[in-house]
Amino acid sequence: MQLVVLIPVLFIFLYCLYRLVKDDYVFIRKNLSPELAFDLAFITLWSSLFFARLLALIADPITGENPIVAFLSLNKGGFSLLGAMLGALLALYLLARSKKLPLGRLFDFFSLAGSISFFFGFGLSILLVSGMERFILLGSAVIYLFLALLYRFILYPRLLNRSIKDGTLSIIFLMVFSCVSTITALLPFIQKQVISISIPLVLSGFFFIFSFVLLITQARHLKKR
Repeated sequence: MQLVVLIPVLFIFLYCLYRLVKDDYVFIRKNLSPELAFDLAFITLWSSLFFARLLALIADPITGENPIVAFLSLNKGGFSLLGAMLGALLALYLLARSKKLPLGRLFDFFSLAGSISFFFGFGLSILLVSGMERFILLGSAVIYLFLALLYRFILYPRLLNRSIKDGTLSIIFLMVFSCVSTITALLPFIQKQVISISIPLVLSGFFFIFSFVLLITQARHLKKR
C-alpha cells in the first residue's frame, strides 16, 4: 500500500471506529469513549509507522548510509505493511492491557474498521502503479471488500448478540492478512521460478500460524464452556 494514501485511509478508519465504538454497550461500561479510542488509534498508528519503516530497512537495507539517516530518509526504502501490522498488534495489545480494556472486542472493532480501510487503501493505490503490481493490489482490494461485507452483514451482528466470541473477527482478519501477504511475497519468486526465504515471507507465515493457534485456542475454550 502506498504511503500517499495514508491520510484518506486514516480518516476512513477513524470514522468507522467512531461509528463502532460510540454506541457499544461493552465499551460504554468500560468507559471507552470515542475520544479514547482515537487516542489508542493514533498511538497504534505511530507504532505501525515505526515498525513499517524498520522492517522495510531490515528486509532491504540502504547501503552506504548511516542507519539513523537512512531511517529518516523517507524517499528511500519505503514502508512494510507487514511491519505496520506487527507494530499495530504490539501497541494495541499493550494499550489494552495497561488500560484494562476488553482485548478481544477492541481487536475486533479495529479489525472491522481495518478491513474497510484496507479495501480503500489498496483500491486507491491501484491508481499509483502499473503492470503486475496493479493486478496484485486489485486482487487484495477485492479480498478485503469481501471481508468487510462478511463482517458487516454476518459476523458483526453475531458479535453484538454474543453468538460468537470476542476476538473472532480479529483472528479471521489476521488469517486473511497473512494469506494475502504470503501470496504477495511469493509472486516475485514464482515469476523467477525460484523460491527463496525472505523476511516478508517468514513474517507472513508467522502471522498465519499465530492466528491459527489463536483460533484453535478459542475453539477449545468454547468447547470447555
